[in-house]
Amino acid sequence: VFGIVCMACASPAILSGTHWFLFVVVTSFIATLIWVFVYLLGIREALKLPINWILTELVNTSILTLLYLIAFIVQLSVWSPYYRSSWRNSNMAAGPPITFVKFILPFLFLNPPLFHPTVFERIEKELKKMREISKPEEYYRAFEKNRTILKIGRDFNIFNWKAATGNILKKSNHWHFRFAVCKRFIITRGSTPKSDTLVRGEVSYNTDVGMSRKALRPNRKTAKIDPQLVKIGVPVKQIKKDDVKRLLQLHYGED
Repeated sequence: VFGIVCMACASPAILSGTHWFLFVVVTSFIATLIWVFVYLLGIREALKLPINWILTELVNTSILTLLYLIAFIVQLSVWSPYYRSSWRNSNMAAGPPITFVKFILPFLFLNPPLFHPTVFERIEKELKKMREISKPEEYYRAFEKNRTILKIGRDFNIFNWKAATGNILKKSNHWHFRFAVCKRFIITRGSTPKSDTLVRGEVSYNTDVGMSRKALRPNRKTAKIDPQLVKIGVPVKQIKKDDVKRLLQLHYGED
C-alpha cells in the first residue's frame, strides 16, 4: 500500500533524482510481491532446494532498506529548492511513507523469529549433533534445553471423555444443526445441576442466527458425566515380546 502511495505521489518523474526514487520503489514493490507468492503458494516447500529462505529474505530486506534510504535522501534533496513548483508537494510527500515503512515500522513490529532461530530449529540442531539416538531420554534432554516438557501422569492426567459421554450426548449427526459446516459452537449451561445444557452451532464467525437446543439423550443430564482416568502405557502382548527378544538375539547374540 505504501509503495503504491509513493509511486502515485512521485509520478511522473520530472527531475533526475525522482527517476532513481521510482526505480527503487518499483523494484521493492515487485520483490515484495514475489516474496508474498513464495509464502502463500508454498514455493519454498515445492522447490526442495538447499536455500536458507529466512536469511535470503533478511539480505533482500537489508539491501532494499539501504536503497530506500538513499532514494529518500535523493528525493528530498532534489525537490527542496523548488519552492514554487506545483509538483513539489506531492514529490516531497512521497518520501515520508518510505521512512515509516522501512525504519519506524520494523522497530514497532519486530519479528524475533526472523533474527533468532525458532524452537524447532534449535531442537533440530541439538539432534543433529548426536551420532545416534538409542534412548528416549536423549530426546527429552534435547527438548528440555529449549522448552519445558510436561509428562502424562506427573504434570497432568488424561480422562476418557468419549466413553463418559457416549450414553449421555447424542451423536453429532442427530443434532439439530449440521456439525461439519459450523465454525462456532456455543454451549449454555443451566443455572442448576438439574437444568438442561443447550448447544448452538453457527456457520459464520460474525452472525448469531442458530437455535440453542438440547444435545443430550432423553432423561440424561450432564451431571451424570463421570470420565475415568486413562491409564498410562499400553499392555504388550507376550507374542510381541518374544518376537522382539528373538530379533535382538539374532543381531546381538544371547547376551
